Amino acid sequence: MKAKIYKLLQNKYNAFLEKIFFYEMVYYVELKRREKRLKAYSKNFMYRRRMRLLFEGWREVSHNWLKERVNNEAAVYEKNKREQELT
Repeated sequence: MKAKIYKLLQNKYNAFLEKIFFYEMVYYVELKRREKRLKAYSKNFMYRRRMRLLFEGWREVSHNWLKERVNNEAAVYEKNKREQELT
């Protein structure tokens, strides 16, 4: 009878340990997922920032090119128009 009671208490203790182990494993997996997610977010954030700065710089350069081109073409157009009016 003592052996059965001892065995029952041992099974209860083992079930308790398994439950604790299970919760620890769930916590560990969630922690690793969170770390992985934060790492990916940081990597993506830095990449997006780099791309945004690159495209903003390119937009500014191409905008200046466009303004110069429009001014040059406007001057050429006016010159051609004047020449046509004079002839």
